[in-house]
Amino acid sequence: MNNNKNVMYVTLTNNSANAEVYEKDFKELLSFGLPHRWNYHQGHVWVRHKGRNLQVARLILDADKGQKVVQIDKSPLNLKRENLLLKTGKAKHRTRDLL
Repeated sequence: MNNNKNVMYVTLTNNSANAEVYEKDFKELLSFGLPHRWNYHQGHVWVRHKGRNLQVARLILDADKGQKVVQIDKSPLNLKRENLLLKTGKAKHRTRDLL
């Protein structure tokens, strides 16, 4: 079985819902030293790290300065790669540079 397609359901700390993410992506985020405690706020799933809130979707796709991530199915809880799309945006930084 391809580990990239194993889906994990991450319970959000401030919501009864779960975020969906591939196990491979979840493990990569943990390898960066990020906690497994995620929350939902203002239409995005966030992780708190070094005093900052970081968007999980931006971390998964390694979004750069001037890019934004949109969910194709409009569900902010669906963080599976095929549902995430990079577009031109107004981000002032590459999110992974904040790790």
